[in-house]
Parts: sequence; structure tokens; C-alpha cells
Amino acid sequence: MAGVAGDVFSDASRMLLGWGVFMIPAILLAAAYVLFNSWKRNSYVHLLVGIALFFSGVLGILNIFSEEGEMFGGYWGYFV
Repeated sequence: MAGVAGDVFSDASRMLLGWGVFMIPAILLAAAYVLFNSWKRNSYVHLLVGIALFFSGVLGILNIFSEEGEMFGGYWGYFV
């Protein structure tokens, strides 16, 4: 429904992230919860680094358990 640009973005993100595309909303909700509950602390850098490491680890694990010729973790998981 987003047209050609939406199709290109969807295909590129699925190629890069694999099944990790479906984790992005949950990660954004968790990040929003942490950010709204930490008004006094500046934990933004720690939060972003933690999210990146967690996401990379999950994509790597997805790619390890994928079958021959398939990349469940996308290219990012393959690299990890």
C-alpha cells in the first residue's frame, strides 16, 4: 500500500535483517519504555549500544539455525 518506495524499502530491509524485521516494533517499544522511565539518567548511548548488540546477537543466532541456502538473519546476521 506504500507504492514502489514501500516495496523497495520492504525488500531491502528483509534482505538486510531477515526475520529480524519483525523484531523492530518490539525493540522500539522497549526502548521507548526505558527512555520514558529514565528521565534523570542519560542512558541513551548505553541503550543504543545495548539494542545494537542484542539485535546483532539475535540475527546471528537466527542465521546459525537457518537451513542451507536460507538466511533467516539476513546479511547482517550472516556477517555476525
